[in-house]
Amino acid sequence: MAPKRERVSRSGEPARRVTRSSSLQEEGEHEDARDAQDAQDAREVEEVEEIEEVGGEVGRRTRRSGEADGAETNGSDGSRTRQSKRLRMGGASGGGIPASQPPVDVVKRERAAGAVKREVDVARRQAEVVKREADVVKREKIARAARLNKGKEKVVESDGGYDARDYHAEAGGYARDSQAAGPSTQPRARGRAEPGEDAEVPVTPSGMGEGRDGPGGTPTQTMPTRREATTAIVLTTPRAMPRGVDGFQPGNILMVQVRHFMTYASISARPSPRLNLIVGPNGSGKSSLVCAIGLGLGGEPKMLGRAAHVGEFVQRGECSAEININLRGDAAGEEVQVTRRISSENRTEWFLNGRGARREQVLECMKHFNIQISNLTQFLPQDRVCAFAGMSPIQLLEETQRAVGDPQLSQQHTFLKDQQDVVVNLDATLKSHEEQLSKLQKENAEVEQDVEKVQRREAILKEVALMKKKAPWLKYERVKARVREMEGEVQARHRERDALQTQVMAAKDPLVVLKESRAGFSSLVAKIGKENEARERKLRDLSEESDHLVQQAVERERDIVETRRKAVTREQRLAKAQQELQQLQAQLTGLPEVKPPKAEVDPLSKRGRELRMQAGEKEREARQVEQQLSALREQLQRVEKRIHDVTNSRHRRIQRAGDRELMQACEWLDHNRAQCKGAVYGPILAEVNVIDPAAHAAFLEQHVAGWVWKAFVTTVSEDRDLLVRHLKPLGMAVVNESSRPEELGPPAHAMAVDAHLQRLGVTHRLDEVFNAAPVVRSVLNQQSQLFRSFIGSRDADRHAEDIQGRGVEDLWTPDSHYRWQRSRYNGSVSASMHGVRASRFFAEDSGLQEEEQLHAEKERVEARGREVQERMQAVKREQRALENEASQCERQREEIVNRYMGQKKQREDVQSRILQKRELVASLGRSEDMEEMERRARADIANIMDRQLANAKKTHKHLLGLWQEKRRLSSLQLAVDELTFLVRERESEFKDLDEQLLRLQQEVMREEDRLQASKQE
Repeated sequence: MAPKRERVSRSGEPARRVTRSSSLQEEGEHEDARDAQDAQDAREVEEVEEIEEVGGEVGRRTRRSGEADGAETNGSDGSRTRQSKRLRMGGASGGGIPASQPPVDVVKRERAAGAVKREVDVARRQAEVVKREADVVKREKIARAARLNKGKEKVVESDGGYDARDYHAEAGGYARDSQAAGPSTQPRARGRAEPGEDAEVPVTPSGMGEGRDGPGGTPTQTMPTRREATTAIVLTTPRAMPRGVDGFQPGNILMVQVRHFMTYASISARPSPRLNLIVGPNGSGKSSLVCAIGLGLGGEPKMLGRAAHVGEFVQRGECSAEININLRGDAAGEEVQVTRRISSENRTEWFLNGRGARREQVLECMKHFNIQISNLTQFLPQDRVCAFAGMSPIQLLEETQRAVGDPQLSQQHTFLKDQQDVVVNLDATLKSHEEQLSKLQKENAEVEQDVEKVQRREAILKEVALMKKKAPWLKYERVKARVREMEGEVQARHRERDALQTQVMAAKDPLVVLKESRAGFSSLVAKIGKENEARERKLRDLSEESDHLVQQAVERERDIVETRRKAVTREQRLAKAQQELQQLQAQLTGLPEVKPPKAEVDPLSKRGRELRMQAGEKEREARQVEQQLSALREQLQRVEKRIHDVTNSRHRRIQRAGDRELMQACEWLDHNRAQCKGAVYGPILAEVNVIDPAAHAAFLEQHVAGWVWKAFVTTVSEDRDLLVRHLKPLGMAVVNESSRPEELGPPAHAMAVDAHLQRLGVTHRLDEVFNAAPVVRSVLNQQSQLFRSFIGSRDADRHAEDIQGRGVEDLWTPDSHYRWQRSRYNGSVSASMHGVRASRFFAEDSGLQEEEQLHAEKERVEARGREVQERMQAVKREQRALENEASQCERQREEIVNRYMGQKKQREDVQSRILQKRELVASLGRSEDMEEMERRARADIANIMDRQLANAKKTHKHLLGLWQEKRRLSSLQLAVDELTFLVRERESEFKDLDEQLLRLQQEVMREEDRLQASKQE
């Protein structure tokens, strides 16, 4: 971009305009001065507040001085006198500031007035700068219009700018200034001015000066920024590259030679000087040659739109490729050779004229010849046509300028537009500054009175400064007297503390003696308490023993009474027992003899055992059937799990398609399948089962178009209409296949894989490598012509031409996809070869056929399970019948046995009761010596009473000793309580003395601190 130059006079001073940088610098200096003034004002306010504390004499003197000043002012201006009084009397209502100092809000207003004044000065200077800039802009506009009207170039201006569509097609560069000479389009950069001419200072496009000024060579002032600078622009005819005698322009391609590049093993082409056309059928390699030119001249694969890496342009089976391009140099006969070697590992080597070079050097060479590979108007690959068609008219204009004009044409064009914006912005800035100037002038008139107040304040501050010098002497005298008073108070506090310490030490000795006495009495009380506890335990033992003896005596008395009562009732019981014995003997005589029912029980027992054995066999048979049923259930669970896995695999295949609308369509079909009248398949992606996914899935996936994989297939036209209404808004295709079953196979003319093709490496036809419903297979054949495509091994790569000769038009191999097309015009055959991408949909295919087999197996297992279930129910019914019959036999046997056991038990009970009655009669018949029993009981009672008397004597003795010890303990406890009371009184007194001593020590420390502070002052 051509820089702008500024005229400088021979004396070294700028002859044109004053730049804004100087005004900004001055504004910054004024801002610093304003900040310094604000800081000074703040310090003065702090000093005034400090003087306020001095009070007294300084305040009175200041007030008298202020009143005298007020009287003088009152004679000249009444309003100012009242305001001055307010300034001096602001703190008169008690606790305020002295009369010599104005209130803080007045000080703030005064500072604000000073700041406004400074801002007004800055605004005036800025307005002057803006006016000068506006004059310069107007002069430059007039000069530019004059130059443009001379007819050098055609520029149509509108609103101070230009219309880029109307300038001459040849225009593209910036001319030098009207006073610059020579053919070059760039201005000379000169430093010191030569005698007899003005110095020229070049200005960079950003508006910053770089020259030096004056004989001393000092740097010139910085030019304005891009938005503030204005430059006179003149459009001239761009520099054109002339053709030589050979007809070529510098940078024209003289020769293109490639080796092992895409479909070319080796090719060399020499273009003519002007228009060159490459003609050929589709797939003949025209675009490949264009790709070679683009990559050979420094382009990247992404620019071509065919591949992401350069390694993909290497011919199949080769490890590297080479591109040689010879360009016409600046002079006739001079050539520039550019060589690029690329490898299948995406490595690139560059050579310029046979020497190794970097890509940056190659791009610099292309820039020298104005070769723009990335410019779609100069180099348009086949796969970038859509991008070219999508360019806006403005983009087309800019790219065309870059392609056909001077390299600087687009930069100059952009600079013209930017400068037009700068002019508009400067006009707006000028208007804004003029408005601001008028506003600031009005504000300046309003603050003039405040400025006068500030001047009066400065006079008062001078007097305040004088008072500051006298204030420290007054402070010193007051502090000195206070120090003497504090020293006397400190000495008095020391004496009080010493007396109190003596009193505390005297009170400690009686307290220690009392505590020792209390400790001795407390230990004696504890010892006596333990002895009393032992005596109380002994008394409790004696009391319990006495109660036990009394209980024994009472029991002996009860035994005597019971013995006498038994003697009375024994005769009655004996007579009754003899009568009951006679009745039981008569009852036993009336009972029949009982014999075991063996003849009746044995047949029933035998029959029951036989039935139990048969029921056990049925139970074992039922368990075997149950095991078979469990095995069938486990098998059914495995089949259902496998069906679920297969279904999930098909669902994952749909998810891998990455189409949210497809998922919505599948969900709609699953929820509304009941509305369909016929079979509905889809999406086809989920209905296809690749037999060998690892080998053939990628071929099938890439051969079939993407919309076909996502299509849905119906067999009834009503279902097609239903799906179209609901799935077409989601972008899903619906295909209706209503052919008869015998018409769904591949066409009769489909080529089969014969023995000759098998020897050449062909293994399958593409429609043979997957399983699907006949309707789905028919749709795939109709839409994608699968029966015309064949699959081969790696051997087929070597025999590709022979396979094509056998009539094959489409061939898939593990690494490549071959396609041959025959021209309808001359019968020539064009071939194309592409790489094979990895399968995305069928990476984990589980198969539709497997799902059908699993469903069939599930039905077989369920049928077998129903048969086994019925058999198990029949066996259980037979088992229950046998068990019921065995239970009936067992009940009959138990009834007979129970009847026998009942009769036998009845007879045994009567015999047992007879035996008991005989023993009772015998025991009652034996006489006992009642008198001897009573005598022994009386002796036991006398013995118990003797023991109780001895126990009572011991109790009396222990009670007497316990009473004496408790009496002694009470007296000791009273002594301990009295000592405790005395100790607490002494401790309370001692604590009070301690607190008094602590307070006194704290007061002494505070007095000492105050004394030290006063001395420091």
